[in-house]
Amino acid sequence: MTNFTAYYIAGFGVIASIDLLTSAFPLHLYGIFSNTADVGLILGAYAVLSVLWRVPISKFVYGRPLREGLLLGLFLMFFSHVGYIFSAGRAAFLFSRFVFGVGLCGFFLLLLESVNSEIAGPSAPRLYGIFSTIFIVPLLFAPALGVEILRKSGFTVLIIYSLGFFAVSAAAVFFIRKTAGRPSGFEKKIFYELIFRKHPHFVLLFLIIFAYSSIIVFLPILAAEKGLVKFAFAFTFLAVSTILLRVFAARIFERMGMKNCLLAGIILLVFSIFGFRFSGSYSVFFLSAVFYGFGWAFFESNYIPSLVSGSARHSELISMYSTVFDVAYFAGPLLSGIFAGFYGVRNLYAVLPLFCILGIVYFYKFSRREIPAESAAH
Repeated sequence: MTNFTAYYIAGFGVIASIDLLTSAFPLHLYGIFSNTADVGLILGAYAVLSVLWRVPISKFVYGRPLREGLLLGLFLMFFSHVGYIFSAGRAAFLFSRFVFGVGLCGFFLLLLESVNSEIAGPSAPRLYGIFSTIFIVPLLFAPALGVEILRKSGFTVLIIYSLGFFAVSAAAVFFIRKTAGRPSGFEKKIFYELIFRKHPHFVLLFLIIFAYSSIIVFLPILAAEKGLVKFAFAFTFLAVSTILLRVFAARIFERMGMKNCLLAGIILLVFSIFGFRFSGSYSVFFLSAVFYGFGWAFFESNYIPSLVSGSARHSELISMYSTVFDVAYFAGPLLSGIFAGFYGVRNLYAVLPLFCILGIVYFYKFSRREIPAESAAH
């Protein structure tokens, strides 16, 4: 088994475990607390400690052997999922989510940095696009399967299924071999400076993930209001369109250039979010998911290659990327849950496209002033 294959399977197992709860967990929490604010708070809370402790977590995992660091992250995520079974109140759920966030942070800091250290050059968007299907392939089956298990067997059985995917990841970790492409170290000063040097990227990322996280978390509740019982298959359609575009669009990405791909992705995302808002049937709901998948393929496949292009400081860049991602994933569900509590979930989906539009406008306005990435190494 090659390193790339082992990385892929290890990441796949974690994402499959998470996606198994993508639609089921919001429904479970909404059934317990009966309000969107608590749903958003609990699901977004995983990012709190991973953001506050990002520097010590980064220094710790980058100072460990790769296999040891990945297994530790898996153990913490496994422990947190077991905690969900015994959680009934807000405090217990929040504690389990905090633990999950620390494990997820450490695991993907190492995994993403290791992958990016082994792919570079003009083919980087295509290769990263292949690798990043680990974030998409489980959507083909996991959300719909998770909702089905929840309805037929209950939440405890659902969590047991999720633990099995963590075991798959752990097995794959043992096949990862040492390479010369291990992290070059982590410097706190460079980490903090990057937010200013690469701010167009990070503002865009924050606003897109703010919208993305809100869409994913509250889609089950929006669908329930519309009476769309089989809504979870929207994630299947989203995954199919994303994968198809990544498989067949390598030349399109190269010809359009990274910035134009980002713009095309945002336009498609905005269109699809409005589609979710105004859909009244499965056909429109699922078609919106298809366009969302196309938009995400254009955006996400080109974002990280654009971010790390020309820089030798991958450890700090990936750490800052995941920090901004996590802050947005906390703020999005939290604030959107509060908004939906006052104005309704349908109106939330009418507002979220504005975040995508603001992000791309800011990016295009300020990215030309960005300090060259290679200077971040000095």
